[in-house]
Amino acid sequence: MYRRVCLAAAVAAILCVVAAPCFADVSLALDSAAGTAPALFSDGVVLQRDTNVPVWGTASPGENVSVTVAGQTKTVAAGGDGRWRVLLDPMTAGGPYEMTVSGNNTIKLEDVLVGDVWICAGQSNMVIRRPDQNELAPFPFIHTMGRGGNWKERPSAMAFVFGRDLQAELGVPIGLINRAAGGTSMRSWLPLSAENDPDPTVQAILATWDGWGDEYQHQVQPLAGFAIRGIVYWQGEQDLKLARQDPGNIDHFYHLLPALARAWRADWQIGQIPFVFVQLPTGGGLQLDQVVTPLPPSPPSPDIAMRMRQATFNGLSEPGTALMVSIDIPGSVHPRDHDLYGYRLATAALGTTYGESFAYSGPIYASMSIESGGHVRLKFKPNTADALQAVGGPLQGFSISADGQNFVWAQAEIQANEVVVWNDSIPSPSVVHYAWDKYPTWANLFNGAGLGTAPFSTTETPAP
Repeated sequence: MYRRVCLAAAVAAILCVVAAPCFADVSLALDSAAGTAPALFSDGVVLQRDTNVPVWGTASPGENVSVTVAGQTKTVAAGGDGRWRVLLDPMTAGGPYEMTVSGNNTIKLEDVLVGDVWICAGQSNMVIRRPDQNELAPFPFIHTMGRGGNWKERPSAMAFVFGRDLQAELGVPIGLINRAAGGTSMRSWLPLSAENDPDPTVQAILATWDGWGDEYQHQVQPLAGFAIRGIVYWQGEQDLKLARQDPGNIDHFYHLLPALARAWRADWQIGQIPFVFVQLPTGGGLQLDQVVTPLPPSPPSPDIAMRMRQATFNGLSEPGTALMVSIDIPGSVHPRDHDLYGYRLATAALGTTYGESFAYSGPIYASMSIESGGHVRLKFKPNTADALQAVGGPLQGFSISADGQNFVWAQAEIQANEVVVWNDSIPSPSVVHYAWDKYPTWANLFNGAGLGTAPFSTTETPAP
């Protein structure tokens, strides 16, 4: 009899392995195709306020699972594959709460907050200079999940300042999912679903690549579907480096940044998740306290760095996106002024995602119209071009062309919140450039808040 019982137990154990998944208890562990799965639902988790919040996990097939938090309980039976998912009702900001997940066993999560959750992704500037615990201690309502996969980690300096300034303005808990890796290129962060992107150029690029999307697959894919408020994305320095070896990489970035936003949104399946992009590369433009330099004899030839700025600008072709303008901030590949960069990221989010009305950015080009006499009127995005001013002298930094290839300097005039440019030798203009160089310390258009204008070409027409 004893042998038969042991044999039956052994067979059951073998069948459980062979016929996976086989679950004995309710679990909140996430599956991960590669790497270590993050403990997304764990102590310190921040749940997104004012929306339905999914919570999911595994259990024995058919097992009843209940989730209780902030005064509500949701119950569901695990499916035949052992997976279960509940959808919490919208909650207002608050906490800390206790979350209880019960099935055949019970899991209790402590220090659960309800607030706004942002993913901070990209490469090294979203990883480095992490604040120490003494710096983090005064901010108990900012929780971070980093590469270690739990909610009690240290964010990057940029991510921390972004979250700190958001919390100061909004007064709600902030969750930062800090998923970034130094030296990574755009191809590392594309979901596999990008191969079905509607842009045929994107499909053609990806068809020539092997092994792309590894960072997304390891760091982001397990989180897809978790309720979030938005995504801050700072990446491109590695692509700029690659472009110096192969200029065609700029064209890749130009198409792939909008595709990345589309693919992440497709994986999340919760609508137009806001994206805030950092215009690259950092620094190189006129700072407010500098003396404006004279214009070169003729407009400079296109530069790789300038083309990368424009490629980043093309991210605005997708709706629900914002640009953090960095041209007028001192910087390098790894800028030291993380307070100012983090502040600019937060203000870009506040002025777009949260709809606050203030000068959240330097002027960002929106559209152009051609008027009589070969004059071109330039318009800028709302809340970026109030009280335009020319710093240090007459307005300059604009070039104009009839064919988009040969440019001459343009005269420029501020008219309310718009700029009109022209050159009498170009009666039929088609393209205008602004700050079209690696170090355009001669481009001096700022707004009343003292923020510099994002370099641009009118060949791009960002989404409204």
